[in-house]
Parts: sequence; C-alpha cells; structure tokens
Amino acid sequence: MTQAQSRTYVTTTTNRGAVAFLNDAATVGYDAKIDALKLLLEQTPPSKSKLNTKLQQNHDINKRQANSIIAYVEGAVKSAKVCRRNHLEQLQGKLKHTTEVQPEFRKENQSTLRLPTSRRTGEPREKEESSQVPQA
Repeated sequence: MTQAQSRTYVTTTTNRGAVAFLNDAATVGYDAKIDALKLLLEQTPPSKSKLNTKLQQNHDINKRQANSIIAYVEGAVKSAKVCRRNHLEQLQGKLKHTTEVQPEFRKENQSTLRLPTSRRTGEPREKEESSQVPQA
C-alpha cells in the first residue's frame, strides 16, 4: 500500500475512573446547589460563612467548592429577580398602552362592534345551557 492509499484509524480511550469521578461530583454539586438555594431563600438567610460551613459538612466538599456553589446560586437568584422586575415593567407598559388605546379604538369602531344576535328575535343572544357540554 502506498502512502496515498494508507488508512488511519482514530481510537478513543476513556479513563473510566475520571468519568465516574465527574459523574459523582456533578451529583454532589447539584444537591449542594439545591440546599444552598433553599437556605438563601429563607426569611433570614444565614451569613455566607455559615452557609459555606453547612455545605461543607452536609456534602463533604471543600471550601473552594462551597464558595463556587454559593456564588453560582447567588448569581442565579439575582438574575431571576432582575428578570422578574424587567418583565413586570414590560407588562406595566403594555397595560398602560392598552388603556390609552382602548377608548380610541372603541370610538373608531363603535359601528362595527356588534354582539351576536339571535336569528329569530334579533336581540342579543344569551348563553343557552342546553348547547353547552356539561363539565364534570
């Protein structure tokens, strides 16, 4: 076989011990994040050092890992609060716009707005109970 015809094969080797370690670390980190979130959202959250100590004792992690988890959770909580505030501001703006536009819309379209009427009497239809499907 010439060099132009030679084939190469790619093999992947996996360190199973490292993969198992990372899976275990991810599980511990997830549980620690949940505990940190619960503690931070209490009425009177503990100080950062007490929270750090609790995470270290409950999850058998070191100080650096606990600080990392606390920083991650604090950032997520802060982001959620800011996003919620922005969303409420957007909704208030939409409500204000709707209340300003609604009277103008009614004036412009008063003649085209009609209630559904009965074919027999020509009066506005009331909801008929017989046509509705009973709900359980």
